[in-house]
Order: sequence, then structure tokens, then C-alpha cells
Amino acid sequence: MRDTRIGKRRSPWVTQSLLQKMRSRDFLKKKFDNTKDLNDWNLYKKSRNEVNNILKQSKRDYFLSHLDWAKNDPKKTRSS
Repeated sequence: MRDTRIGKRRSPWVTQSLLQKMRSRDFLKKKFDNTKDLNDWNLYKKSRNEVNNILKQSKRDYFLSHLDWAKNDPKKTRSS
């Protein structure tokens, strides 16, 4: 018998470009942890804030469009 691992489904508002920015942010954090350079910290902070803002906006847009799509039929909000 083979075990299959089932991972979490990615949130629909997380796009490929956002994932790329998250990876870049993580790389900058790792770089700062190794160097402890103030310039690396500022780059990481800027990237972190950018990712958080994009994530919030993307999530907000997703839910607004999803709720607008289902405004006449509340049952649709539970699907997809």
C-alpha cells in the first residue's frame, strides 16, 4: 500500500507572481540572518511590506468579486 500525502490547497488569491515575491522576500530574510547588515534588513523590510500589501489587496479583491458574483444566490458563496 502506498501512502499519498495530501497538501493544503493554495488560496485562490495567491498568484504565481505573488509566490515569486514571497520567495524573494524569504531569500532576503535569510540573507539578512547570515549577514546582519542594515542594508539587507532594509531590503527585506521593503519586500515584506510590499508582499503584505499585495496579499491584502489580492485577498480583498478576490472576496469582493466572489461575493458580488454570488449576491443574488447566497448558496453560491459556499461553492468554489
